[in-house]
Amino acid sequence: MQQKKQGFTLVEMAIVIVIMGLIAGTILSTLSSRMENTKIETTRTLMDNIQRALNTFMVRHHRLPCPANPDLSPDKAEYGLEQRGANTCNNMVIKVTKTSNIDYIGILPWRTLHLKESAAIDAWKRRFTYRVNYQGVKDNAMQAPKIAGDEFEGAIRIYKDSTATMPVNTEKYIYLVMSHGKNGYGAYLPNGTKMPVAKGDNEKENIDINNFKYIDADYSSNENNPFDDILFYYSGDQILIDLMHKGESTIKSKDEQLRQIFNEMQDTIYVAALADMIDPDGTAECVSKTKSKKLSLSYSFSPGYGSGCINKVNKGCCQQYPTTSGCCEQYPEVCVITAPSPATGVSGYCGAKSLGTCTGKCINILRSVRHSIPSVDQLITRIDPWGSEIVYIPDNKASSDSTGIDVGVYSNAAEVLYMLVSCGKDKSCTTTSIGPCSGDDVCILMKKATMVSKLSESGTGVD
Repeated sequence: MQQKKQGFTLVEMAIVIVIMGLIAGTILSTLSSRMENTKIETTRTLMDNIQRALNTFMVRHHRLPCPANPDLSPDKAEYGLEQRGANTCNNMVIKVTKTSNIDYIGILPWRTLHLKESAAIDAWKRRFTYRVNYQGVKDNAMQAPKIAGDEFEGAIRIYKDSTATMPVNTEKYIYLVMSHGKNGYGAYLPNGTKMPVAKGDNEKENIDINNFKYIDADYSSNENNPFDDILFYYSGDQILIDLMHKGESTIKSKDEQLRQIFNEMQDTIYVAALADMIDPDGTAECVSKTKSKKLSLSYSFSPGYGSGCINKVNKGCCQQYPTTSGCCEQYPEVCVITAPSPATGVSGYCGAKSLGTCTGKCINILRSVRHSIPSVDQLITRIDPWGSEIVYIPDNKASSDSTGIDVGVYSNAAEVLYMLVSCGKDKSCTTTSIGPCSGDDVCILMKKATMVSKLSESGTGVD
């Protein structure tokens, strides 16, 4: 007898269907997750390309572009172009103002950056939001010293979530580019329409145009407070590093800027000293063209000018061979001279051997050409990279106004002629006199010996 074949029972079929459903659900969930991750990575790659395009624009134009108008449709002439006015952005983009700071918000100006339109749309087919500080769009904003000084500082602050009272760091960012993620809350579509407002506080903060606060939180699918925005943001220092890596010669670090300013000020001081040809005790002149007797001095010079009749800095007249107190022996080719002492205001005489008529050049041994350095009010003020005036501290025996006579590099100036002081990042100078540098001040000094050597090498005349 033949036995009938039995099929699956309804229960068995139900179990199979449930199992297949679970497997399919798992596969679909995995595929969906992978597709979403791919879109995130695609969007990040697009943002990397945008960053490079912005850097290239900065190198070429020495500024950042203004945003494009997000409300325009593709048939408009200004579609995708920066909205720029006279040295700033125009009123076709959103303007955010707080105290003295201004940001401009719109979409990425892909045509101005010479990008394809597809490069300005994220993986969910929405525009990238672009926000920039007013200082970044000014003419030549990216040229030294602006870029590395504290005056080139943005206003955008980054927080971990909307409830945070402190930002994640101390940086104030110049510009920001943002994708509004999968949910797209607050994003603009290519046709100029805007997506619905965000549901949660974190994403609401990122489309709030009333402040400078942005949220860069971890991904969240929480229905009440979702977060899938993708952001990148740049500070002045980050821009500086990128542009220096690209070999942009007009960009300098703060240290390099300060070094250049110091060098320029030192050159100015040296040129002033070189040009100061005032002879405090007058032009040398012969007082006798006949044989003269050996004379004795009736007074002594003040300290710092040499004892007796010898200026020990100068070997042109006497070869520094004093025979008795207050007298000197001179070679026959040197004339007997007279001049007032700057210290006492009286005339002094240096004796000479009775060796016949004076035939050589007359040389004034009492004081050399002073070559004084500028006084504080004579030196043009310079600003350091942090926005403070460079402090100039001269030795009072080396500098003077145009009428001073008891001064100069060759006088009794101190070992250090002057110091230049930058107040540093805290903008508060604690170094107020020639000596050690204090606090975060940055100092440079000029020694008398160095200046004398430079003046001598230049061939400048001194008595």
